[in-house]
Amino acid sequence: MYSGGCIGFYRGDTRTLKDDLALLKPTTFASVPRVYNKFYDLIKSKFDAATGISAWLIKKGLATKIENAKKGIFTHALWDKLVFNKVRDALGGNVRYAVVGGAPISGEVLTFLRAVLCAPIQEGYG
Repeated sequence: MYSGGCIGFYRGDTRTLKDDLALLKPTTFASVPRVYNKFYDLIKSKFDAATGISAWLIKKGLATKIENAKKGIFTHALWDKLVFNKVRDALGGNVRYAVVGGAPISGEVLTFLRAVLCAPIQEGYG
């Protein structure tokens, strides 16, 4: 806050969280595993429902982004533009860093979300 940042809170209803994020456009997002798991389930189901060329683009882009995320590279000029900007926009479009804590979270979920959200996610638990 000293450097000009601000803090935003959601309205308390997880069903309206997407609307709150679109309004707040956070650059840092901190939450608990339950919320990240809901994001994972929603995104994964949309990806699984894709067919044809869309499914191929998602599969190829996701494989590339997951490999890059394991190396600490969270953006990709081509795949972000073709596939993952829509996912990133679901969190307001400005998230550059995310934090999860309060309980353990699956490594698979973290790797997937790092790739599709185009941002590092740090886990603070223990």
